[in-house]
Amino acid sequence: MPPGLIHTALERIGAISLPVTLGTSTVNFPAPPQFDTEFLPLSISYKIDKDYEDYGGEADEGPVIHPKAYEHIAGPSCQQLGGYNGHNISVDEMLDCTTLQCLYAKPENWVPNAEDMYFEADSKYYLSGLSDHSSSGGWKQMFTPILHGKVWGSIDNDNNSWIDTEEMQIDSGVAFHPACFELFRIISEVTFGKVNTDGLVRLRNLCCEGKGNFCDWGEDVGCCREQCWQHLPGSEYLVANPVFIPGFRDICEGALQIEEDFDVQQSAFSQREGRRNQLVSADPFLKLPSELVQNVVGYLDSQEIAAMRLASRAFEHLPISLWHRLILTEMPCIYEAWREDVTPYTWASQDVNMLQNLRREVEKWGYQRQRKARELRDDPESEAKFLATEPEVPPWHTEPKLRKMKEKSLKIKKRLQPVALPHDKTNWYQLYSDIVRHWQDLKGLQNRERIWASMYDICDAIEGVQRNEDDYIGEA
Repeated sequence: MPPGLIHTALERIGAISLPVTLGTSTVNFPAPPQFDTEFLPLSISYKIDKDYEDYGGEADEGPVIHPKAYEHIAGPSCQQLGGYNGHNISVDEMLDCTTLQCLYAKPENWVPNAEDMYFEADSKYYLSGLSDHSSSGGWKQMFTPILHGKVWGSIDNDNNSWIDTEEMQIDSGVAFHPACFELFRIISEVTFGKVNTDGLVRLRNLCCEGKGNFCDWGEDVGCCREQCWQHLPGSEYLVANPVFIPGFRDICEGALQIEEDFDVQQSAFSQREGRRNQLVSADPFLKLPSELVQNVVGYLDSQEIAAMRLASRAFEHLPISLWHRLILTEMPCIYEAWREDVTPYTWASQDVNMLQNLRREVEKWGYQRQRKARELRDDPESEAKFLATEPEVPPWHTEPKLRKMKEKSLKIKKRLQPVALPHDKTNWYQLYSDIVRHWQDLKGLQNRERIWASMYDICDAIEGVQRNEDDYIGEA
């Protein structure tokens, strides 16, 4: 049946604007805390002199220190824009929001190692270690672990016009959040059949030369992105991890079915009781064969399906598998619904804080070892003996202890890691309903939807660059 006739039939039975009807949720999100006190923002400047006097120091006639020099614990109605309010987004949701990794050009003497990802072998670029923040100006970005000897390096955005020479571009890293790169990895494999890191770096370089646009990051990013990030209320989802999403794995696991008699072709709904009187003659859809009814449903979106169910008994029972189609078309970023392997790439799953702490311990130990050796320089024999017996790394950095530390540090991510959803063992109606019902709570999923669109923009731009360069080579 053509969509126009469907629309006419809906109008006749007065159901065109009815809302979506959803099932009962299986997920319990924590209720927001209630307060009987009005919280006021920190808005008073303080003099640091009094603190010195309180601790026996000498007061100094100096400038008034701005309140941002103090730690500020925000109340529910805090208006400060220097950070996101903890009442609106949790630490777990913001997991890795400052973590970054880079792609760097391979030197001529580059050799592979066991930690390389599968897509690095055929690329002109390799992955650095992780960093827990971006340094000011992108200079001397420190990485851990040290991969291919890359202790530190510079990083530049797609709009940094000063890296307009090949030499500067080779030395400049292309920085990204590991969670965002995971989405690029998935979409790149769909678009190109591989993880196109060469195309990604080439696009960045062209944008720095003013020869292209990287992508559209979304309206909210444009509002917040200034010299200093503006943490505007309502934009909290922008810093939510799009892969490790609190609450979402619970929703997915709740939709998984282990019963042997479960069938995705069975009705998503139980028999309704107490239906209003409805004349068969007034319902044109009851005259259609069931196969044609299913064909009609194939033209409808979720809201139209909900309206049809309320308006016609012909649509009272629809197969669970129908909502798999709706998820694929309306929520393609739910790759758990169509991708067999949803395990994030290695570096997206690492704990950058633990890795950085291990590195700092090694550096501190090495510094103290060198200092003690210098103290023995007047006695070469003692110095040589000390260097021969004193380990170069902390003695507690044994393989079993390091492995145990890493396993402990990854507990949160293992608990939030995506889970694949088999087509024949998933209640797709329940999954769709729970996602819609809890959409406002799933900030990471909101961010994934935004980033997903941006990654397609990037891949489209890479395709455009490659077509233009191929045409240029062909003409030459």
